Amino acid sequence: MTLFNNNQNHSENHEHPPQADMSFWVGMFLGGLMGAGLIVLLGTDKGKKLAKQLQEEGLDLWDDTKDKLESKKEELLEKATKIKDIVLEKAEDAKDETVEQVTMRVEALEEKSQELLEKGKELIERGKELEQQAVEHLEQTKDQVKEKVLDTADQTLAHIEELQERGRATTQELRKKLFKNIPKKSG
Repeated sequence: MTLFNNNQNHSENHEHPPQADMSFWVGMFLGGLMGAGLIVLLGTDKGKKLAKQLQEEGLDLWDDTKDKLESKKEELLEKATKIKDIVLEKAEDAKDETVEQVTMRVEALEEKSQELLEKGKELIERGKELEQQAVEHLEQTKDQVKEKVLDTADQTLAHIEELQERGRATTQELRKKLFKNIPKKSG
């Protein structure tokens, strides 16, 4: 125990720690035993037969494993191909459905655009009709206002003439009254 847990020895002694020395010797001993066992085993006829049998069984096991892996590989490739085909089919269906939906929406938008265009044309025509009606109404109103202005001007002028006539008549009467006793100048 002092060999394994003696930290003071380790710090004081700058050589390899006791544990490392011990591990080395244990490994050396076990390696030697295994080597000796193999030499004895392979050195005898029984050992050679056993080695040959192990080699054959190992090769058989290797061939079996290889065959199983090859068969699994083919099976997995087949499954992967089926899955790929299913995914591609679903993707194609989804693509077709998406294209169909987009096409339907585009067509609906085109129809709506055409309706709006037609509605716009109708509104423009209606605007032109309203403009024409407004122009006609303004022409009629202008003619009516013109006639009223002319009538009013005519009445005003007639009234002025009447006032002028009265003014002349009044002036003559005033002259007669004011100047009746004054002799007229002879010229």
